[in-house]
Amino acid sequence: MDEKTLSKVLDEHAKVLDKTVKENVEGIVGPLVAQKMSEVVNQLRVERSLFGQDRTGLSKEQKEAFAEFVKDVAFGNARAKANEALIVEDDSRGGYLVPTETFRGILRIAESFGLVANQARKFTMDGVNELEVPAYTGSVLSGEFLGVDSAGSVTALSFEHARLLKKTWQLAFVVNNKMFKYAAVDLADWLMVLAGEAMASTLDNQGLNGTGAPFVGVMQNADVSTVTMASTNTDFEDFALENASDMIAQIAESILPQCAFYFSPTVWAKIRTKKDGAGNYVFTQVGQSQPTGISMNPNGGTLVKAGEILGFPVYTSSKLPANSATAVSTEFGFFGALSVGLAIGTDGNMSLDEHRSGSFGGKEVALANQRGMVFKTDLATTVGLPAAFIKIKTAAS
Repeated sequence: MDEKTLSKVLDEHAKVLDKTVKENVEGIVGPLVAQKMSEVVNQLRVERSLFGQDRTGLSKEQKEAFAEFVKDVAFGNARAKANEALIVEDDSRGGYLVPTETFRGILRIAESFGLVANQARKFTMDGVNELEVPAYTGSVLSGEFLGVDSAGSVTALSFEHARLLKKTWQLAFVVNNKMFKYAAVDLADWLMVLAGEAMASTLDNQGLNGTGAPFVGVMQNADVSTVTMASTNTDFEDFALENASDMIAQIAESILPQCAFYFSPTVWAKIRTKKDGAGNYVFTQVGQSQPTGISMNPNGGTLVKAGEILGFPVYTSSKLPANSATAVSTEFGFFGALSVGLAIGTDGNMSLDEHRSGSFGGKEVALANQRGMVFKTDLATTVGLPAAFIKIKTAAS
């Protein structure tokens, strides 16, 4: 078979695989997320075509090796389970270790999906369950001028400690047995994107709005200060320019260049189009007399800024309170620097296990020519520096 014919056959296989997997995951994550995953898989192919390598950093051979690894796990040919040396009496409790370079590739994919995975400080927690993250809480250090023949004073450094505590995270999903006959690289792409998207979604949920099960996010952290809107401003859409200015003023100047506003997409949709009684926009639009108020980016989203307020980027996340939750005395967004104040920890290992029977999504996989696959790894997140954030809250009345 010549190269041109082979390429055409592989392209057809990729299309069939895309259709099979997309239909398969839609029932788990929904059509919108499945579509986003499909787009990322296609982007990986384009990147490989243009640059010889995609964002995962893995070569074609490494992708093929991962796909073969998955097939071996699915069909019971893998050699050693992750916990075989630790729990020899019950090795069914552990999965097979995913190659380290593949796990790192999955982390890089997660960075292309989620705010927290992309922007937060990252720590590697190989071999440790807890990690203390220092956070400076004192005032700005300025030093002093010395007098003649006099000793200078010692400035005390004030540090607190935030603890990254690993918790086991897993992603369970179903694959059709027919998937395993398709092109190895395309299969690897889909499985890595599936794991990366799910990990990014989990980190966004826990880092931005986690309620303590198991982590506490920025919005729920009691040590993060709050700006309360003026009396009678009891709806999320009442957010005004003076509120934005007050929030900016609460953050140390040294980290302002790394700061941004964070809202739900539905809240941002209301804020950016809010009008006063005279029909004028509350926030001055770019192109009007004062272009410093607000700008809008129609292509904005999780990783692309949705606009600007007073020159600072606005990012949106569905993990933050939606406009439908508007109420009195309610926090609904924040301003700050994820790269300074929020820390995430990842283990260097990920495992994969398969189940030939059992209920996945309410379906018995053994009767549907499918297999249940479970990725597992350890993750951690914590607000390491509460002073790097300021929340916004509606008035009590």
